[in-house]
Amino acid sequence: MHDCGQALGEVLDELAISEPVAVVGTSWGGLVAGEFALAQPKRILGLVMLNTPIIKSPNSPSLSDRFVVWGARWIHASAAYRNGVAKAFFLPTTIARGGVAQEDFHHHLRQADGAALAQAVRSVLIDRESLADRMKGIKAPTLFVAGRQDAMYPVDALQRAASALPNGHFEALDTAHISVVDDPLSVTALIDDFLRRQIESSRERSA
Repeated sequence: MHDCGQALGEVLDELAISEPVAVVGTSWGGLVAGEFALAQPKRILGLVMLNTPIIKSPNSPSLSDRFVVWGARWIHASAAYRNGVAKAFFLPTTIARGGVAQEDFHHHLRQADGAALAQAVRSVLIDRESLADRMKGIKAPTLFVAGRQDAMYPVDALQRAASALPNGHFEALDTAHISVVDDPLSVTALIDDFLRRQIESSRERSA
């Protein structure tokens, strides 16, 4: 995750973006955004962490985590694996509704490079430092969104960890792990309002 945060800075450098930016990340992306905010705080205008697994079980890696990593390597294309991950990520109503997001989700799992996917999944579930103990170091204005129906990361535990943010705001939605798919309208409204306030604040400081 440290390397991913550094890579985000390198992407901005390559694009010649030097002014502070707003970074929005979901799940793994939220971890990357948090690492970037810790390592390069002057480059952050605002931070949005959606369904970000900042907590890490003291018993990690669990047997289930190891199975998910193994499955990502060897059986990621199977219907059983894809459906199992979907049930962990999305509300039953989202799965039943189908649509482009669900189609893309299954397509990418079917077409994935198993070795690369397993490495990515392992980096999220096993090979990372807990971010929860370092949240107080994130000074940027931060919107943290969690799902009340997220079976993998209990909303109460995420809220306790996110409360350490010096300039944070926590929102819980009736979603599972991928809130932006389960309830895109609410998530978009929250992000729009948050970014609007950060832009207005930045203008006031520059005036």
